[in-house]
Parts: sequence; C-alpha cells; structure tokens
Amino acid sequence: LVVFSDVDCPYCRKFEAELTKVDNITVYTFLYPIEGLHPKAVQMSKQIWCAPDRNKAWDDYITRGTVPGNDGKCANPVDATIALGSKLKVGGTPTLFFANGQRVPGMVPAAQLERLLATNAK
Repeated sequence: LVVFSDVDCPYCRKFEAELTKVDNITVYTFLYPIEGLHPKAVQMSKQIWCAPDRNKAWDDYITRGTVPGNDGKCANPVDATIALGSKLKVGGTPTLFFANGQRVPGMVPAAQLERLLATNAK
C-alpha cells in the first residue's frame, strides 16, 4: 500500500490509528505536505525525513506530536514527492494507492481497508 500523507492532516492521523489494526501489510508512506492547508507541514516533513530513524520520527509525530530534533536540512525527497503527487493529481490526504494501481482518496476504517487490500491485490 502506498499512502500520500500530510504530517499535519487530522484524517491522516486517524488513518494511521486504523493501520495499527491491520495485520500483514507493508505501507510506503510518501510525505506529501499540503502547504496551503498546513503551513508548517513542509518543514516538519523534512525534519521527519532527516531524523536518524524516519519511521520512529513519523510515528512519534503523527501519534504524539513529538517534533524531531533536527533542522530538516539534509538531502530529502519532499519537494520531489510534492511534484509526484501533483503529477498524479493527489488533491488531498490521505490518498491510498493499491498494488493494482487503484486509488482511494480519504481516510478509511480498518475493516474497509482490509476489503480494499483483498480486492486490489494485483
């Protein structure tokens, strides 16, 4: 599962909570800050990317609001991800892409996600 997610999106936070209820899933999270809605999201995305443990930094920020202790100044793909999302016409977060290319915009509960994973597996 590929997820375009904004660090400051409340629906992305809800979706992350739902993901904890799903077993046997690999999730690729693309940091996709929507600056017009969340002015600090670009900087925060870069700080998460520049953390020594990106997964932990993401989890800590999205679940507890813990800000990574760096300035976000490292080589990072945030601008490239914004360009990719724009090219794919990702207009909101979270936006989910399944193995077969199916796109689902918005937060979905765990039970619905499991059905979507089953029907969109390649």
